[in-house]
Amino acid sequence: IVSLTQGAILNQINKPLSKAATFQVKTPNSVIKVKGTVFRVAFNYAEKYMGYSDVMTTDVQDFEGTVALTLYDNNG
Repeated sequence: IVSLTQGAILNQINKPLSKAATFQVKTPNSVIKVKGTVFRVAFNYAEKYMGYSDVMTTDVQDFEGTVALTLYDNNG
């Protein structure tokens, strides 16, 4: 499990993980789970975003393979 509280991380899982294993990137408002892929996750706080104030943004770019993304609101 990798915790990302600000900035970005590029992940490359070279060999598919076993069924029992997981690789996760957690941000304050999401969890991204993979079994074997190349992906980038970026997280930031924005004072203003699309007309809203105090917004958490998580951007996921999937370059190879698949990812599962779960987003959370302020209540979890």
